[in-house]
Amino acid sequence: MILVVVSFLTSGVLRLVSILLLDQPNLWASVGSLFLPIGLDVVIFAMLFRFVPARFVHWDAVLRAAIFGAIGWELAKAGLAYYLNNLAGFQFIYGGIATTVVLLFWANLVAAIFLLSAEFCARLNEWIIRQDTDQPSTIRSYSIAIRNGLVEVRSPEERRIARGK
Repeated sequence: MILVVVSFLTSGVLRLVSILLLDQPNLWASVGSLFLPIGLDVVIFAMLFRFVPARFVHWDAVLRAAIFGAIGWELAKAGLAYYLNNLAGFQFIYGGIATTVVLLFWANLVAAIFLLSAEFCARLNEWIIRQDTDQPSTIRSYSIAIRNGLVEVRSPEERRIARGK
Protein backbone atom coordinates (compact mmCIF):
# COMPACT_ATOMS: atom_id res chain seq x y z
CA MET A 1 0.00 0.00 0.00
CA ILE A 2 2.85 2.35 0.82
CA LEU A 3 4.41 1.70 -2.58
CA VAL A 4 1.15 2.57 -4.35
CA VAL A 5 0.95 5.85 -2.43
CA VAL A 6 4.57 6.62 -3.32
CA SER A 7 3.80 5.99 -6.99
CA PHE A 8 0.87 8.39 -6.93
CA LEU A 9 2.84 11.01 -4.99
CA THR A 10 5.72 10.83 -7.46
CA SER A 11 3.38 11.33 -10.41
CA GLY A 12 1.61 14.20 -8.64
CA VAL A 13 4.81 16.00 -7.64
CA LEU A 14 6.26 15.68 -11.13
CA ARG A 15 3.04 17.04 -12.68
CA LEU A 16 3.10 19.92 -10.22
CA VAL A 17 6.70 20.72 -11.17
CA SER A 18 5.80 20.66 -14.88
CA ILE A 19 2.87 23.02 -14.21
CA LEU A 20 5.07 25.42 -12.24
CA LEU A 21 7.63 25.41 -15.05
CA LEU A 22 4.95 25.96 -17.71
CA ASP A 23 6.41 29.25 -18.89
CA GLN A 24 9.86 27.63 -19.17
CA PRO A 25 9.56 24.26 -20.91
CA ASN A 26 12.21 21.93 -19.59
CA LEU A 27 13.22 18.73 -21.36
CA TRP A 28 14.42 17.07 -18.14
CA ALA A 29 11.13 17.74 -16.37
CA SER A 30 9.22 16.20 -19.30
CA VAL A 31 11.43 13.12 -19.46
CA GLY A 32 11.43 12.75 -15.67
CA SER A 33 7.65 13.03 -15.40
CA LEU A 34 7.33 10.22 -17.91
CA PHE A 35 10.08 7.78 -16.93
CA LEU A 36 10.43 8.24 -13.17
CA PRO A 37 6.93 6.92 -12.33
CA ILE A 38 7.38 4.01 -14.75
CA GLY A 39 10.77 3.20 -13.22
CA LEU A 40 9.31 3.33 -9.72
CA ASP A 41 6.43 1.08 -10.81
CA VAL A 42 8.89 -1.41 -12.33
CA VAL A 43 10.73 -1.55 -8.99
CA ILE A 44 7.45 -2.04 -7.10
CA PHE A 45 6.26 -4.84 -9.38
CA ALA A 46 9.69 -6.47 -9.44
CA MET A 47 9.87 -6.59 -5.65
CA LEU A 48 6.36 -8.04 -5.47
CA PHE A 49 6.96 -10.67 -8.14
CA ARG A 50 10.39 -11.68 -6.85
CA PHE A 51 9.94 -11.81 -3.09
CA VAL A 52 6.23 -12.53 -2.49
CA PRO A 53 5.92 -15.98 -4.15
CA ALA A 54 6.87 -18.99 -2.08
CA ARG A 55 9.07 -20.35 -4.86
CA PHE A 56 12.11 -19.26 -6.79
CA VAL A 57 11.35 -16.85 -9.63
CA HIS A 58 13.99 -16.02 -12.25
CA TRP A 59 14.88 -12.36 -12.63
CA ASP A 60 14.31 -12.66 -16.39
CA ALA A 61 10.64 -13.41 -15.80
CA VAL A 62 10.34 -10.87 -13.00
CA LEU A 63 11.73 -7.95 -15.00
CA ARG A 64 9.65 -8.64 -18.09
CA ALA A 65 6.46 -9.00 -16.08
CA ALA A 66 7.33 -5.92 -14.00
CA ILE A 67 7.76 -3.82 -17.14
CA PHE A 68 4.47 -5.17 -18.49
CA GLY A 69 2.69 -4.40 -15.21
CA ALA A 70 4.24 -0.93 -14.88
CA ILE A 71 3.19 0.09 -18.37
CA GLY A 72 -0.32 -1.22 -17.71
CA TRP A 73 -0.43 0.62 -14.37
CA GLU A 74 0.66 3.93 -15.94
CA LEU A 75 -1.81 3.52 -18.81
CA ALA A 76 -4.58 2.86 -16.29
CA LYS A 77 -3.58 5.94 -14.27
CA ALA A 78 -3.54 8.09 -17.41
CA GLY A 79 -6.87 6.66 -18.54
CA LEU A 80 -8.50 7.31 -15.18
CA ALA A 81 -7.12 10.87 -15.10
CA TYR A 82 -8.45 11.49 -18.62
CA TYR A 83 -11.83 10.07 -17.69
CA LEU A 84 -12.11 12.13 -14.53
CA ASN A 85 -11.04 15.34 -16.29
CA ASN A 86 -13.01 15.05 -19.54
CA LEU A 87 -15.76 12.46 -19.49
CA ALA A 88 -16.85 12.46 -15.87
CA GLY A 89 -20.62 12.68 -16.00
CA PHE A 90 -20.86 10.06 -13.30
CA GLN A 91 -22.02 12.63 -10.69
CA PHE A 92 -25.28 13.04 -12.59
CA ILE A 93 -25.90 9.31 -12.78
CA TYR A 94 -24.79 8.08 -9.37
CA GLY A 95 -25.15 11.20 -7.23
CA GLY A 96 -23.56 10.93 -3.81
CA ILE A 97 -22.08 7.47 -4.31
CA ALA A 98 -20.19 8.45 -7.46
CA THR A 99 -16.84 8.46 -5.68
CA THR A 100 -17.44 4.96 -4.37
CA VAL A 101 -18.39 3.68 -7.83
CA VAL A 102 -15.29 5.21 -9.44
CA LEU A 103 -12.99 3.87 -6.70
CA LEU A 104 -14.48 0.38 -7.03
CA PHE A 105 -13.95 0.53 -10.79
CA TRP A 106 -10.36 1.67 -10.21
CA ALA A 107 -9.72 -1.14 -7.70
CA ASN A 108 -11.09 -3.70 -10.17
CA LEU A 109 -8.89 -2.35 -12.96
CA VAL A 110 -5.74 -2.29 -10.81
CA ALA A 111 -6.40 -5.81 -9.54
CA ALA A 112 -6.85 -7.05 -13.11
CA ILE A 113 -3.56 -5.45 -14.19
CA PHE A 114 -1.71 -6.90 -11.21
CA LEU A 115 -3.13 -10.40 -11.66
CA LEU A 116 -2.50 -10.38 -15.41
CA SER A 117 1.12 -9.36 -14.94
CA ALA A 118 1.58 -11.86 -12.07
CA GLU A 119 0.21 -14.65 -14.28
CA PHE A 120 2.52 -13.51 -17.07
CA CYS A 121 5.45 -13.73 -14.62
CA ALA A 122 4.43 -17.22 -13.47
CA ARG A 123 4.04 -18.59 -17.00
CA LEU A 124 7.28 -16.98 -18.16
CA ASN A 125 9.12 -18.41 -15.14
CA GLU A 126 7.69 -21.86 -15.88
CA TRP A 127 8.86 -21.55 -19.50
CA ILE A 128 12.36 -20.48 -18.39
CA ILE A 129 12.63 -23.41 -15.99
CA ARG A 130 11.48 -25.79 -18.72
CA GLN A 131 14.07 -24.36 -21.14
CA ASP A 132 16.84 -24.69 -18.53
CA THR A 133 16.10 -28.32 -17.70
CA ASP A 134 15.08 -29.47 -21.21
CA GLN A 135 12.45 -31.66 -19.61
CA PRO A 136 8.69 -31.62 -19.88
CA SER A 137 6.89 -29.44 -17.41
CA THR A 138 6.44 -30.95 -13.97
CA ILE A 139 3.36 -28.85 -13.39
CA ARG A 140 0.30 -31.00 -13.82
CA SER A 141 -3.02 -29.60 -14.84
CA TYR A 142 -6.22 -31.18 -13.66
CA SER A 143 -9.65 -30.67 -15.12
CA ILE A 144 -12.55 -30.08 -12.77
CA ALA A 145 -16.12 -30.58 -13.90
CA ILE A 146 -19.43 -30.49 -12.09
CA ARG A 147 -21.93 -32.92 -13.55
CA ASN A 148 -25.24 -33.92 -12.02
CA GLY A 149 -24.28 -32.27 -8.75
CA LEU A 150 -21.02 -34.24 -8.45
CA VAL A 151 -17.54 -32.77 -8.67
CA GLU A 152 -15.30 -34.72 -11.04
CA VAL A 153 -11.52 -34.22 -11.06
CA ARG A 154 -9.40 -35.77 -13.81
CA SER A 155 -5.66 -35.94 -14.27
CA PRO A 156 -4.10 -35.51 -17.75
CA GLU A 157 -3.76 -39.30 -18.10
CA GLU A 158 -7.42 -39.88 -17.29
CA ARG A 159 -8.43 -37.24 -19.85
CA ARG A 160 -6.42 -39.00 -22.58
CA ILE A 161 -8.13 -42.30 -21.74
CA ALA A 162 -11.57 -40.67 -21.74
CA ARG A 163 -10.92 -39.14 -25.17
CA GLY A 164 -9.73 -42.51 -26.52
CA LYS A 165 -6.14 -41.46 -27.21
